Amino acid sequence: MRFIKFLPVLPTLSFLCLLALNTPAKAQSAPLISSGEVYVNSNTQGCLARADRMLQKLKVRSTRGKYHRTGFYRDGVFRVVCFPTRAGKSIAMIFAAHNRSQSVANSFINRVLKDF
Repeated sequence: MRFIKFLPVLPTLSFLCLLALNTPAKAQSAPLISSGEVYVNSNTQGCLARADRMLQKLKVRSTRGKYHRTGFYRDGVFRVVCFPTRAGKSIAMIFAAHNRSQSVANSFINRVLKDF
């Protein structure tokens, strides 16, 4: 039963694997991924609502899952995954990948963590 609490992570891990398989060979040789997490003073649905507002503000193509939101840029991608905590709040884990620049991925994560 302990495995069940990690089920929301599986789509994210699958996403990162698919990202590595679907990118050009040059990008595959050195994935430029950054990540971070932030506690959200809301339940999981509130966390996902924040992610939806962020996607609307950024005006990027996106997809929605039960526990995550994914945004796509021409040169990168990012995903917000929301998990419940024991206190009835949530935590957002944010992953960003950029085709050419680690500093772009890092800057994006820092901005999202600050604004989230």
